[in-house]
Amino acid sequence: MKKRILTFIGLALLALSLVPLINLSLGKVQKKTGEAWWHRAVLYNLDFALPYWSRVLYGFGISTSPSQVTIGRDGWLYLGDQYEQTLTVTRRGSTPADVEAARKIALATAGW
Repeated sequence: MKKRILTFIGLALLALSLVPLINLSLGKVQKKTGEAWWHRAVLYNLDFALPYWSRVLYGFGISTSPSQVTIGRDGWLYLGDQYEQTLTVTRRGSTPADVEAARKIALATAGW
């Protein structure tokens, strides 16, 4: 058990030391953000790994940014809740406010 804990701590420390090295070697992050290279936002930025991580999760139907995009059936992509909360409304069903809005629409339609 102690060997597993030490292995985990060693891997965590290795990852914490590799991320800044990768970001400094790429050098792209500091040009875009305009921050100095020693800031934590630059050193521990994981933007270089995000496309690969997203691709792995996409195979399982998981979106890394559900507010912008949601993965549907057969791998289709849909706009997320950032855009008028369309999917949450569809998933939760009708509420009393929705029923009242539908009643008003029906009355207005019948009035025509």
